Amino acid sequence: MLDTSTGYGGRLVGFVASRVDGRYIGIDPNVLTHEGNLSLAASLGVGDRTELHNLPVEEVDVEIVRGRCDFSFTSPPYFSKEHYSDDSTQSWVRYGHSFEAWVDGFLRPMLALTYAALKPGCSAVVNIEDVTIKTTTYPLVQATLDTAASVGLIHVGAELFEMTTRVGAHQDDDVATDRVLFFTRP
Repeated sequence: MLDTSTGYGGRLVGFVASRVDGRYIGIDPNVLTHEGNLSLAASLGVGDRTELHNLPVEEVDVEIVRGRCDFSFTSPPYFSKEHYSDDSTQSWVRYGHSFEAWVDGFLRPMLALTYAALKPGCSAVVNIEDVTIKTTTYPLVQATLDTAASVGLIHVGAELFEMTTRVGAHQDDDVATDRVLFFTRP
């Protein structure tokens, strides 16, 4: 399983809970998060089945993952809405000056790496949603669909995922939903 935005380890825990006999490959540029995930994997007894790369996804050598994965599941940063740290490795720091720069500099390399990692006929899931920053709404869902198609992934469906809380949301906000997009590699 490939996770191109490991974050705080939720999908790593899901991988362990699934009891799939396989390997979790996670990528995240944040040093503290990376160290936390190494500790989490060891605590869960799957350190030997976990491969964590402490790099921005756009700097990962494709040969490290090429053709190794049966499945990919990730939830990338939502453009410059989510600030996990101010490190220069964060996509919002590198590309947050324009949506187009973020799509070209982060989203496209992330999805291209996903395509390369998947074996033919295997699936990718991306949890993403449009975001509004100040008064501008950024079409992350459509950008993900268009970019995925441009790297060769085939969109096969979508569902709404109800969130109990969302980063930056106020407690009195309506129930938030995110899109979960399903792709396959032909």
